Amino acid sequence: MIRPIFEIEESYLPCTMQQFESLTNEMLLEVNKVTDPHALNGDYMAQVVMGVLHGMDKKLGTVKKSELFEGCIRMVSNHVTFHAVKAIEERLKAEQQKNNPQPLAAVPDEVVEN
Repeated sequence: MIRPIFEIEESYLPCTMQQFESLTNEMLLEVNKVTDPHALNGDYMAQVVMGVLHGMDKKLGTVKKSELFEGCIRMVSNHVTFHAVKAIEERLKAEQQKNNPQPLAAVPDEVVEN
């Protein structure tokens, strides 16, 4: 496994949009090395970085980029596995319905008024 070596390991938590974009782009480059040949886009990565940053229990205003990277990989993996399990469940449900069709519910006869 290739772990990224960041030029500067510690970073202040982003306080401006430019800092957030810069941190997101740095994480995007490294995460895309892991997901190659499937590249993630910047908007998705911004959501991942924001989620990881908000989930970190930071008492100080700094973050280690290697920890942020690991959190991003974990969150992307959570998204992928959630959607994979959902797709498998849907496929199994469709197969079950195909193999075991449910009987039609009896429709009551119309009430005949006298």
